[in-house]
Amino acid sequence: MKKILLSIVSTSALACTLYGAKVQAQTLNNIEISSSRELKIQNLNTVLNNYLGKKISARLLQNLLNELSAFYQKQGYLAARAYFPEQESTNGVLKVVIESARLNEIIIENQSNCSNGTVYKLLNAVRHEQNKDISSKTINNHLLKVQDLNVFDISGYFSNNADNMVDLTLNLQNKHPVSYEIFYDNYGTKNSGKNRLVGIFNTDNIFKSADKFSFYASSTDKKQQNYGFDFKLPVDSNLDVLGLSFSYGLYDLSGEYKDLKANGSVYNLDPYFVSLLYIDENYRLKAKINPYYKSMQDNLDAFDVRLKRHTYGSRFSLGFDALSEKVSVFNNLTLNYGRLKNDDDYNLYEDKSYTIFNFENMVNVPLPYDLTLTNTLNIQYANTSVDASDKFMLGGAYAVKAYQSNIASADIGLFDDLKVQSRINTYSNVYVNLMQSHAKNVNSKKESLYGFGIGSNFNYEGFYLNPSVNIPFGKNKKFAENSTTLLIKFGYSSL
Repeated sequence: MKKILLSIVSTSALACTLYGAKVQAQTLNNIEISSSRELKIQNLNTVLNNYLGKKISARLLQNLLNELSAFYQKQGYLAARAYFPEQESTNGVLKVVIESARLNEIIIENQSNCSNGTVYKLLNAVRHEQNKDISSKTINNHLLKVQDLNVFDISGYFSNNADNMVDLTLNLQNKHPVSYEIFYDNYGTKNSGKNRLVGIFNTDNIFKSADKFSFYASSTDKKQQNYGFDFKLPVDSNLDVLGLSFSYGLYDLSGEYKDLKANGSVYNLDPYFVSLLYIDENYRLKAKINPYYKSMQDNLDAFDVRLKRHTYGSRFSLGFDALSEKVSVFNNLTLNYGRLKNDDDYNLYEDKSYTIFNFENMVNVPLPYDLTLTNTLNIQYANTSVDASDKFMLGGAYAVKAYQSNIASADIGLFDDLKVQSRINTYSNVYVNLMQSHAKNVNSKKESLYGFGIGSNFNYEGFYLNPSVNIPFGKNKKFAENSTTLLIKFGYSSL
């Protein structure tokens, strides 16, 4: 997240003014700050305490005005200036007035595919700042909120209009109205097909309403196919997003079913509502509500048995990101309340309700010599045994990579991936990582998987290649399919 606004306001508008405040040689005992409603800022003591108790002089007064003006400008109040009104001080008490430039006209240069009506709705909060003292921080934060929709690029700048009046020009450009990606990987399993070919298509502004649509389809060497789509758009001036996802896919059954050539199919219907509660240059807080319906069929081909069931429920997620030059932290906490119902006569699955907590965390720390330390942590906790489709996966391309994804699953689990990455040049990097999974079913003992990986990432003009070698270790390494697992992904992205 970065600052969108630039200021080209002339420096004369930033001047601090020392009027003829009449004071006798005395000690500065108190400073009374007067400002418009929009300019009220707490915790000015850090500035004022440096001056209280000192002898009043012209230099001290000018330094005070300079520091107060700089303080308000740092808080985002463009061209804020401090000055002394006409006054006489005999008791060491001085009055200071803070003024700022006011926003005159907002010029919107819409060169995106969004309709003008949509753009005005998205920029409603900015337009409400007209004729107010300018808070570039407030305006910039709202523009970050608009840009978080990821539909168009937006930039802006302030420019002088008249004395203490400033115009704001905003320019909107198409981001990627149409994009696509196609790639191959060997992230699948032996039963479903290790080799996968995946295609993804994205398009924006079908209805010129800042809407986004994406579609994906994949197929394996065992002719198992998966596909899905997602559509979303902002529905109000607060930029809350309403969306709908649908997916159909195939999966392998793990645990005691693994040796029966057992597999399953699932389709998901997921409407959702997302609200960006807060955003600025360093922090972002986002909430998501997601009711869902999921229908599944497990196929035990060895016995020609089809087991049918469905789950429904709702998820509530809260995401919090904190970004700085020294460390970036990404967090997401999800509460999932679901209910499982049988749809066949076998009654293999018990009708029940369950609650699942998921926590995802990633920390990035830049290190000297173009090194980056990254730690990824995923935790799942369930209050009772859950449906197979909701279980925590210990292995696979998105867990401990040295093991197949159907090696084991559990109700409760923890996965951690500690990675050190070295940037070779603009197009490539290499990394080593240590992976571990710990998991257990309700009322059973814990099992652990460990792996060590070496990999690299190459990117050039949209083409990319991501190979990695992964080695299992620990007491359960005998359950790995091979002593060394080579994973590879390569493709092209138009983004």
